Amino acid sequence: MLSRVFVTAVTVALLIGAPVRAWAAPWAGRLQAQGIVGGVATAALDMTFGVADGATDGFDRGVDALAPPDAPLPFGSKPPAPYFLNTLEPRSWLQRLIADTRGEPAAASDEIAWTLVIPASDGFPPDVLDWSMTWDVAEADAAWAELRMTDNAGGADIDADIDMRATTTIPIALGTTTTYTIRALPSAPPIVAPSVADAGVGITVHALVYGSPERIVRALLSYARPGETNWASASFTHVAGDVWSASIPPWRVTTAGVMWRTIIEDVDTGVHKTHSRSDPGYISASGSASLVLRPTPGPDPIWNVVAPTLWPDIDSVGATLDGPSGGFLAGWFAWRWNADEQRWEVAEALGDGAPVATDRFSPGVPWFVAVVGDTNQTRQTVGGTVDATRAFALPLRAGWNLLANPFPFAVAWSDEGVAVEAGGSVLSLSDAVDAGITDGRLVYLDTDSQAYVTRDENELAPYAMPPGRGWWLHVDADLAALLISPSPATE
Repeated sequence: MLSRVFVTAVTVALLIGAPVRAWAAPWAGRLQAQGIVGGVATAALDMTFGVADGATDGFDRGVDALAPPDAPLPFGSKPPAPYFLNTLEPRSWLQRLIADTRGEPAAASDEIAWTLVIPASDGFPPDVLDWSMTWDVAEADAAWAELRMTDNAGGADIDADIDMRATTTIPIALGTTTTYTIRALPSAPPIVAPSVADAGVGITVHALVYGSPERIVRALLSYARPGETNWASASFTHVAGDVWSASIPPWRVTTAGVMWRTIIEDVDTGVHKTHSRSDPGYISASGSASLVLRPTPGPDPIWNVVAPTLWPDIDSVGATLDGPSGGFLAGWFAWRWNADEQRWEVAEALGDGAPVATDRFSPGVPWFVAVVGDTNQTRQTVGGTVDATRAFALPLRAGWNLLANPFPFAVAWSDEGVAVEAGGSVLSLSDAVDAGITDGRLVYLDTDSQAYVTRDENELAPYAMPPGRGWWLHVDADLAALLISPSPATE
């Protein structure tokens, strides 16, 4: 007669703790009936479980091995026959499994679980001894292994949250059917942060730290607005269960968005970092940005050359420029330069055959705008953040191009802040000048004097391109793009 004692041998491949976590390689565990039967050591009934590349979360029905019916036994005795339970299978007759080696989380930071059922409600034949469960998880140094037993009848944990690395044996309860949930948990704490926030509203970031809170030496969230060099920090605090949280204050959340990174140090599993200064996480923010426009008090237009520093929710130019005094012609007038055609185009039809612009009101795309009135005019653009963790690309065409700094901070007109993509290569601004692609001159319209001002790329103190102000650049051929770096100009 077979015993009903089980030894689990769990072999887990190294799980690398990195900003993007993933299971490094497949692994498999083995469950085996083993014990003393009539004074003789006996082993039988191998079952496997684990992780396999490309598998789905939970169980993969395509490779399940269904458990056969229990064998008939003499004297009316029915020793418990263990089996895995596929809780995702809606048909009860398919839920009982001998094995399934295909557990993989939907996301690399999720836990994975296998459900093992031991139907021991009828007890054991008297010649079966040493009923216990023993395991070896010495190789599971990079994933949490946890065993939890639940009494199905009472619904209460018999002995929950057992650390399988600290404990190797537990007794098996007789006279009841017990369900064992074997979990593999990531050692690197998953960080849950929003991708979008509202400007002026605080942000809460959560960390899922499995295990005892006493193991945590430090847990910090660091954050900064794009353009800031000094990062602020907040400590994660234990909320409940595995959940920890840290907050970014409302005044730090602007339409520039928020950069963030975390570090959590665990006495058992080491230091775990999510993102870094050079590769930060990024949360965009929705809000409004102001355009301050110099008015036109007389018959001659005063031109403002402006573009938004966020992505407008409504991207027609009129959505921003319409004001209490009216809309196009009544309250404002605007032209856009078409670099493809090298011509001016008006914002809306004039009825005189002038070409009408199709460009939207968007970052890096400035318009010549005149507003009617004798006092300063302010317009609000409502929208979302320009991603300030990567370079912003503006297409370049042969001839004159009307461009703008898309970021909500100044960027230097120099090799530090600007590059040119041409022929599959990225050239610094000075190298593009040396190659004859451009002469390196930026030309902007001074609003107060209504006169053009020229700035060169090789000036000792580089020109700091203000946020949202337009300027001209001449190039000699169609090029892929001008790349503006999200690097604030140094003072």
